[in-house]
Amino acid sequence: MQELNGDGPLSAGTRAFLAVRGRQALFDYVHEKLRVAKSNGLTQEKLARFIGKDTGRLSNTLSSPGNWGIDTIALLLFGIAREEIVPGSRPLLGRPSQNMRALDMLDTASPPAQPTHSSRKPIEVKLVSEPRETEDA
Repeated sequence: MQELNGDGPLSAGTRAFLAVRGRQALFDYVHEKLRVAKSNGLTQEKLARFIGKDTGRLSNTLSSPGNWGIDTIALLLFGIAREEIVPGSRPLLGRPSQNMRALDMLDTASPPAQPTHSSRKPIEVKLVSEPRETEDA
């Protein structure tokens, strides 16, 4: 990712990485809103009816970020939380390494010391490799 500090051109891999990162952040953001709305009684059937979509199609849309466009995000966000998209961004460079949370990425303020968008606490994951047993013939 050294090329992020340069004047370009960005490689195809870096462009893809940035696109996936942004798309996943928006997907996670919408799903966090959906989680809260579901806890308050929203169902996919109610949401589908409200936004004028078929329930099956809505289910497919919500299953992955795929090719979500601005129209899809705006419609889902309004249907789920009666909110509109308010653009914001922050520099990618010069930040300390951290696990990205979609809600933090979309926040236009500087990163909070403690999560403020959710009561969930970050989970630390450690990958541990255990030796595999082999069969000797």
